[in-house]
Amino acid sequence: MIARAALGLSLLAPLAARAVDYPVDFRRPEVIPAPQRLEYKANAAVRLDGSTAFVVDCPAAGARDLAAAKLREFFDIPAPAVSLRPAAGEAPRAAFGAEGYSLAARGREVVFSADALAGLRYALFTLRQAAERESAGLAARAYCVPELVVEDKPALKFRALHLCWFPEQTATFVERAIRLAGYYKFNFVVLECWG
Repeated sequence: MIARAALGLSLLAPLAARAVDYPVDFRRPEVIPAPQRLEYKANAAVRLDGSTAFVVDCPAAGARDLAAAKLREFFDIPAPAVSLRPAAGEAPRAAFGAEGYSLAARGREVVFSADALAGLRYALFTLRQAAERESAGLAARAYCVPELVVEDKPALKFRALHLCWFPEQTATFVERAIRLAGYYKFNFVVLECWG
């Protein structure tokens, strides 16, 4: 029994390290709010796991740590390979502003570009929204996204959600709504206490 289990694990290990090796047909990623530019290939996948190279092009302090923490949280990657793109010798890129970003996923690499931590955070949220679970039966093996390019910055500076806190609602429900608003890139919550 132990030998059989060990054999099964050794056969599955190469699968986890390879790129997606089966036909895929992604639907258009549903990103909220809709980004200014989203291009994707329905028949090409990028697996988000420990063998994926994540590159952060963001001058803000703490960018690498933020990316690593969110990749662990969103995709259950214990030690994501996050590197900072060196600025020396590279062509200058367009400015994104405080909340703008670009995201590109191709082959075995995902590149996040932003000017500030807010933009990087939004790029990570967009990647999470575009990701689909890859499973083997009931167990999740990894997450995948189609090969894609996303460029976005908010059209409005004030993006608010109005919540009424009714007596029958719990604090947990209201906190969950506020966190969900942040995930969907709202930057203010107008909280009205009822009664």
